[in-house]
Parts: sequence; C-alpha cells; structure tokens
Amino acid sequence: MSAVTIPGALADYLTDQFIGDDETAAALDAARRGRGRTLVIEPTSPRVLHVISRYAEAILDTKRNRAQRDAARLWIKRAGNSPARMTHHFTSTETAYNHTQTRYDIRDGDVLVVFSEQVVGILVSAYPAAITKENGHLHTLTAPAREIEDGAYAASAEAAEQAARSYGFPLAGEETEPAPYAEGARVQQGNRTGTVTAVNVPVFHLNTQTTTRDNVTIKWDHGTESTIHPSHVEPAVEDVEARQAVAEVTEAEATAGTWRGEWIGEQPAGTTLFDVEPAAEQGALFVEDEQPAREAVTVRMTPEPAGLARIRAKAAADREAYRAKMDERQAADHIAHGAPVPPAVQARIDARRAAEATPEQGEELPARRVIEGVIVGHAGTAEGSMPADAGHPNVIAARAALASLAAARMTDHHDVSDPTDAEQDVRGYLVEPRGGARVAVYWLEGGRIIRRDTPIDGAALDCLAHTLTRRGWTVEKMLKSSQCVFAHRPTN
Repeated sequence: MSAVTIPGALADYLTDQFIGDDETAAALDAARRGRGRTLVIEPTSPRVLHVISRYAEAILDTKRNRAQRDAARLWIKRAGNSPARMTHHFTSTETAYNHTQTRYDIRDGDVLVVFSEQVVGILVSAYPAAITKENGHLHTLTAPAREIEDGAYAASAEAAEQAARSYGFPLAGEETEPAPYAEGARVQQGNRTGTVTAVNVPVFHLNTQTTTRDNVTIKWDHGTESTIHPSHVEPAVEDVEARQAVAEVTEAEATAGTWRGEWIGEQPAGTTLFDVEPAAEQGALFVEDEQPAREAVTVRMTPEPAGLARIRAKAAADREAYRAKMDERQAADHIAHGAPVPPAVQARIDARRAAEATPEQGEELPARRVIEGVIVGHAGTAEGSMPADAGHPNVIAARAALASLAAARMTDHHDVSDPTDAEQDVRGYLVEPRGGARVAVYWLEGGRIIRRDTPIDGAALDCLAHTLTRRGWTVEKMLKSSQCVFAHRPTN
C-alpha cells in the first residue's frame, strides 16, 4: 500500500496510546514525521487503517479537545469508518481478556482468536465469551450465541464459528467422535507396522488452510514416527503363528492339484525328437528354488567442498549481520534512556566501524593527519562533526565530553535534511560551532536530524543535554520542537 499521512493531533494521540495490534504498532514504529506534526506511515494491509479509524471514532465518542476531534474527522473522511466487526488474535486467553477491557480498537461483537489454547470467542458487551469447547480465561455462554439479545450477535457468532472450524477447534456443545484407534494399538501400512502413541492430534493443512484433529501419531517399528489420518492405516496382524498357519493353509490350497514346480509339457529324455535343457530353454511356471538375494545398493553423497564453504560463509555473514543489528539497537536504547552503552557492545561497534574504514587488500588510503586528538581522513569524513569543523576547539571539547556516545560519521556533502540512500545508515551526534564558546549538538537517525518530540528517538536530545551538563557545560533550555542542544563550553 502507498504511504498515508496521519493528521498531527491524531498522530500525537496515537503516540500516547498503547497500541495492542501488532501490525498497526509495527507501522507506527516505522513511521516518519511529515510536515508539521503529521505522521507518515506505510500500512501493510487495510487492517492498519481500520485500527486507526477505531481510535479516531473513539476520540469523537469520548469528546476530546477540538484539535483531536478535527483531526479524527479528517482521518475518517480520508480513510473511512472502521468495519462493524473485526477479528483479533492473541497469545493467551488471559491477554485477550485484559485487552478487551482497555483497547479502543476492540468493540462489542468482535471475534477473538487464541490459537495456542484452541479458543475462539466474541465480545458480548464488555464480556469476552468463548463459543468453543475450550474457554481458558474467557466466559462461557449460557445460551447459543446466535440467540443472545434476540440475535444481535448472530453475525459475530457465524464468523466465530467459521474461524473455529477452519482451525479445527471443537465448538461448545458438539460431541467429539471417538478415535478409531486407542493409544497402544498396533497398526500397519503396507509392509511396515507400528504402535499408536497419540490420538486426536491436530494437523494444519497448508493447501486448504484448515486444521483436522482426528489424526493419530504412530511410532513405527523401524524407528521413525509420523502423524497421519487413521484411514491410511489398518489393524496389524500381530499373532505370528496365526499368520504362519494362514500362510501354510493358503500355500496348500494354492498348490493342491496343480503342476506347481513342474515343467510345462515336460517329457522324459529320449522320447522326443530333440532333448532340451529345461532350465535354459524352457523354464517353469513356478520355481521352488530360492532366488538369489539382490545385493543392496548403497548410495553415498560427498558434498562439494566449495559449496560447503559458501554455505558456511553465508551463515557466518548472517550471524555477524544479526549481531551488528542487535548491538546497534541495544546501544540506541541505552542512549535514548540516558544510560551508558555497555563496554562490550561499544567495543564490538567500534571494531566494526574500524573494519569498515580499513581498505581492502591492495587498496591504500592516503595517510591521515591528527588535529588535537580528532582524526580526519583525507577522504573527507570526520566523526561527530563536519570535516571542515573537526579542528575547531569547541568541537574537540564537545566530542571529549560526549565520548561515551555514538558519533555520526559525516562528509562535507551530507545533507542532514535530505540524506541519500548511502547516508541513511549514519546515526549519532553531530557538533557544529556557533560562535564564541557556543555549539549546537544534533542527533541523527537514518542520516537525518531529529526533533525532541520525535517518538522514541527524540529522547536522545535530552541524553545529550544531560551528558554535557554533567561535564560542566552550560545547556540552554530546549523547547518541545527543538532540533538540537545549544551548549556553552566551560571557561575553566
């Protein structure tokens, strides 16, 4: 779906709310600030728009301030009202119960699904009630769901029953058919036999997107285990003597009065014009002699060393990329809450940045020059400031005060208001001299400067101000919309 803009007052309201819908929460977390206080999101499905519409309708129902009401009306005009009935998924029935009492996007008549506990229910007024055999922490209904309040919940009950049947969850009041085999029963399939270890096992079928529950798990005698439908097996004949007796009777009945083992048209030697070699030239319809056993074929596969090396290299690269992502996220969380980054995490981040700055084999960078403790490469990059400002004494002093925080790697052509794709990986603080002993300190996320009121990341400005104040700097008071921290270098 294309990007959608949330009006400013509604965006502020959503920022202050607990968003329990995972898809909507993810879209809001990935949003970016638009013009003014608006929020630009990229919804992954219409459900995100429906959830936001429910919050907008809640604003109109609860009579919030005028700005929020106007923003809610504008959103509904653009995105439309939410559907009368929605389906919500939860990890447990306890979570489902709690969320129905606190979330604005869950309403009377909505369908509730808890796959882990095989529960499907509907919200009846303020009471979540299960329509399945299992109910967990949800209420149970004393009457059929379709008959509650003269059929007011008939549509919700129909949707809930369809969901329960698609997942294979038994409905309340339905009788469960007895399993065709009991645990411990011996069954066979073709030439293999096994023991039933579990009955009524649920299995999800990807092709039909449904779940069946009348399956059995079988431990086969040769050591493997499988879960299949009972119609694919049959009771095993376990009495060996009985089977042998049956085989002997069958053999006797089958060969009695026949020429089994006799040669077809066999004549005594010397009584015919030409004597033939029976085994070579004639053959018998049945041969009693045992046939030679066929040697088993053993197949061994030796993986290609180069292919294994590529697989191992890719796995190592994926692990390193994941560790780098987690380190950056952990460092950002500590910075946002004003806490120092753990030394081990910071050490790994510094090592990666140093490795990225190291030239490839056979490629050499020009020698670097040191200016009062700040390293500036001739390639036009600097840590924590523009390369042109790297040697300024106020910038050097500010970087020393902010040494425990991440510094943005800047180039002379970096536009902090409109970064290129390559610059969107840049994050950290940026110091600019502003005359006298005054400096401006920014925080960059995705290569772009942020405001103090930016959700989550905006707290980084408070962290910068707190760190500078602890180091003896005088920090000017910030506004909610401030984009940087103005600080004065201490005179002593």
